[in-house]
Amino acid sequence: MTKMETIQFFSPGRVNIIGEHIDYNGGLVMPIAIAQGIKAEVQFRTDNIIEISSKQIAGTATFNLAKTKETAQKNNEWTDYVLGVIHYLQRENKAIDGCNIEISSNLPLGSGLSSSAALEVLIAYLLQYKQKNNIDLTELALFCQRVENEFVGVNCGIMDQFAVANGQKGKAMCLDCDTLDCQQIPFELGEYCLVLMNSKQPRELAGSAYNIRRAQCEQALAIIQEQQAVENLCAAQISDLEFLKDEVIYKRAKHVISEQQRVLQSVEALKQGNIPLLGKLLTASHISLDKDYEVSSEGLNLLVNTSIEQDICLGARLTGAGFGGCCIALVKKDAVNSFQEKIAEVYFERYRMYPDFYITNAEDGVRSL
Repeated sequence: MTKMETIQFFSPGRVNIIGEHIDYNGGLVMPIAIAQGIKAEVQFRTDNIIEISSKQIAGTATFNLAKTKETAQKNNEWTDYVLGVIHYLQRENKAIDGCNIEISSNLPLGSGLSSSAALEVLIAYLLQYKQKNNIDLTELALFCQRVENEFVGVNCGIMDQFAVANGQKGKAMCLDCDTLDCQQIPFELGEYCLVLMNSKQPRELAGSAYNIRRAQCEQALAIIQEQQAVENLCAAQISDLEFLKDEVIYKRAKHVISEQQRVLQSVEALKQGNIPLLGKLLTASHISLDKDYEVSSEGLNLLVNTSIEQDICLGARLTGAGFGGCCIALVKKDAVNSFQEKIAEVYFERYRMYPDFYITNAEDGVRSL
C-alpha cells in the first residue's frame, strides 16, 4: 500500500489592535493575524470520506461526502465548523476530495483570539487546495462568515475571518467592515513587542451582552439620524451626543464615536512610528470599553492596570468582545520577563491562578507550509 503524502497547512488566530465593538457600527478596525493558530496535517484520499481529529480533543469525526450535502446537521460540537464548511462548499458545487485531517492548536479556546474563524478558514482553504482553484482570500472570508452566521448560528461580523485569511507579515490591517476596503499598514514596534495575556476567564456574558450593546447602538443611531444625515454611528460626531438624553445610550455611542477616532489616530501613529502614542491610544480604548461600553471585567481591569503601572509598558487594553478572554500590552522587549513576573504575581494573589502569556506579532494569513 502506497503511503499517502502529507501536506501541512496553518491558519492563524487574530488580535484586534484597536477598534473594538465598532465593526457593526460601520467603523474601521485594526486587526492582525498572529503567530499562534491551528496547524493541519492532511492526507488526501481516493474515496468520499473526510476524517478529522484534534491533538487537543479526544475522538475522530467522520463525514461521508455522499451524505453531507443533503443531511448536514450541527450537533453543537467544534466539528460543526468543519461540517458547515463542507456542506456549504457542496451547496456551491465545489469539488471536494476525501481526506484525513489532524489538527493541533496553540490558540486558547474562548479567549477572544478567533479560534473558530481560524478553523473555518483553515478547512475551507485546504479542501479547495487540491483542486488548484485560484482561491480569492476575501471571498474565502465572506464564505466562512456565512457558514458561521447561517450554519453555526453565530451572528459575527467579517473582521475575524478577513484577518485570518488576509493577514500579512509585519502589517496591521485598517479594515472598513462595510466596504471591505483594507489598507495594510506597517506594524513595526521597534524596541517594544506585543504581549497577549489570557485571563483564563471564560467570556460567558459576551453573547447576550453583545446583542444588548448592538441594540443600544441602533437606538443611538436612530435618534441621531432624526437630527443629522449620518449613515452609521461611526460617521457621527462627538457633538451629536447632545441629542442622546438617556445616560446608557449616550455612553454606548460615546465609546463608538471616540473609538473610531482612536483607530484613525492609531493608523497615523503606526505610519509615523510613534509607538508611545499607540500605547496611549490602547489604554484610552480600554478605559472607554470599561467605563462607557461596560464590557470589561475585574480580571481584565487587573491585567490592564497592573500593566500600565509599569514604566516598561506603553499601554494595554482588553481585546475582543470582553467579559473575559485576553488583553494586549506594548512592552519593552528587553524587560518582558520582569513584566510577566509582576503580572503573574498580582494576578495569582487575586485569583489563585496564573494568566497565560504569548509574545506575538503580525503574521501571514492562512497558507500551506
